[in-house]
Amino acid sequence: MKYLLCLLLIAAISSAEVLWSWDFDVIPNGWEANQYWDFADTVAHSYVQSSSGSESQTSEMYSDTLTIPPDVCMITAYLYSEHNYDGWYSTGESSCSLWARLGIAGGSMHTLEFESHSWGFDSSAAGTGIMSAVVEVPVNGGDNIYLTFVSHAGSSYSASAMMDWTISALTITSGSATLLRHSWAEIKNSFQ
Repeated sequence: MKYLLCLLLIAAISSAEVLWSWDFDVIPNGWEANQYWDFADTVAHSYVQSSSGSESQTSEMYSDTLTIPPDVCMITAYLYSEHNYDGWYSTGESSCSLWARLGIAGGSMHTLEFESHSWGFDSSAAGTGIMSAVVEVPVNGGDNIYLTFVSHAGSSYSASAMMDWTISALTITSGSATLLRHSWAEIKNSFQ
């Protein structure tokens, strides 16, 4: 059953024309990333943390401008990522977040993934997320698009926050998605 799911995911992506695809073994040509990103083992990885009022850390990665081919009126972005977060607070405050967005130059911004956590007085939390995001975006041939990936951790006084984010693949196809957005946990549970 698990193999059937993989074949369905591949078929959904391969049924549309792949415009761009990245597996992140190295930073893609023309992209920029700050010091909190590294590329190894076919993933993009960022780790940001802040504790007891130390400086906040923000990871930033930006694609180059990508031009939509003529006659394309819809694109679908497939993003596969995992993240772990942790934070605590006894005085002050702490927070962590991540977001991945696809923007159309001079136009709209579309969220591929977003996660945000903050901690109040004498509280703590930790968590993990695995995401398979599928987002459809209406476009026009000749539009310029760009991708933005940002994660952040900040704290004050006696508090701490951490965000650990791994992006394993990103594919942009022409046309409409045939799958809905699901977490890998939901997909896995449907085959047990």
